[in-house]
Amino acid sequence: FRMTIIQIITVFAVFQGTILALVLFLRRKGNLRANRWLASLILAFMLGVVVIYVQHTDYYLLVPHFFVISTSIIFLLGPFFFFYVRDLTSVKYKFRWVDALNFTPFLLYVTILLIWIIPQDTNTLVDHLKEMSDAVPKHPRFSLLPALKSLHLLIYTIVILMILKKYSTQIKNNFSNLDKINLRWLRYFVSIFICMQLVNYSLPYISYTIGGEDVWRKSDMVFGYFMAFFIFFAGYAGLVQPEIFTSDVVKTWIDLAEISTVKSLPENNIDSKFHHKLVEEMRTNKLFLDNELSLSKLADAVGVSPHQLSRLINSVEEKNFFEFVNYYRVQESMRMLADKSFNKFTIIQIAFDSGFNNKNSFNKAFKNITGITPYEYKKQHQG
Repeated sequence: FRMTIIQIITVFAVFQGTILALVLFLRRKGNLRANRWLASLILAFMLGVVVIYVQHTDYYLLVPHFFVISTSIIFLLGPFFFFYVRDLTSVKYKFRWVDALNFTPFLLYVTILLIWIIPQDTNTLVDHLKEMSDAVPKHPRFSLLPALKSLHLLIYTIVILMILKKYSTQIKNNFSNLDKINLRWLRYFVSIFICMQLVNYSLPYISYTIGGEDVWRKSDMVFGYFMAFFIFFAGYAGLVQPEIFTSDVVKTWIDLAEISTVKSLPENNIDSKFHHKLVEEMRTNKLFLDNELSLSKLADAVGVSPHQLSRLINSVEEKNFFEFVNYYRVQESMRMLADKSFNKFTIIQIAFDSGFNNKNSFNKAFKNITGITPYEYKKQHQG
């Protein structure tokens, strides 16, 4: 007995997807709601892989009713992904009855399918499916149902990107260290999700142009491969970055809930004495050396509310909080790099002593401000 590549990928996707989903459903640490949404998303991808596989074999003829209903799974991908992202990035978000409307397209599609298949026995349904397969045009063309499925996914992708953009702005306005809360892995998930849709939109036409009808009819297998890859990547990411499944990102920036509810203050309410105090805390007391410095901590030191401090930094310094703090950290590192008495320190040690948490963040911030790398700066100033 020899398995094909398609069978191997399908078996591994089902096995890993099942294990990951069980781990996420049963886990009692971290963001439980987000974990369960991710588990549901992985299961949906897993079922999608199976559906595409049986569609290109005779297996779907053995369970035609299940096969027909399972084609509705694509209408669950967007909502599951949306609620997963929403739970990770929204402080006070709770699932409401109105949120259930996101599943309306799925329920409507399933209802239509049930009305069609329930009156039919297995043999009759198999005959209809065969007729539908034979009636498929010999070249790709516009079809309303696939277009609606694609539009459904596209809308959710745009909404998710908007949520992530807003989240990125919020954390930069409130934290000086983003390593644990930047949701980098989530951006990889979204990238895979986008690539999967681009393949779904364009591959039928490309494959038909290159390989003709036979290649085109098998092109949606690539869509299945992307679904499987999402599952494999989720498993890999969970191993190398455990906080994907264990951390509660929302609790890390809970202060954002309070900040966002305070009304904006007019420009003339920003007192210059507070700016002087802010500069004093940064230059004299060097609060930026605290690598976990947050907007709330600095606001307490200055004697203003987090919202007022945010307005002060945005208006007077014309920076967000992340840029403001890193500016002082880079200035400190520049002083140390130019001073020969610090030659015994490595560049990464200087980065840590300046308030940075890792080398990558330090190098990026340093180059953004100075235009050169820390090594180049040291070489220029020490010869």
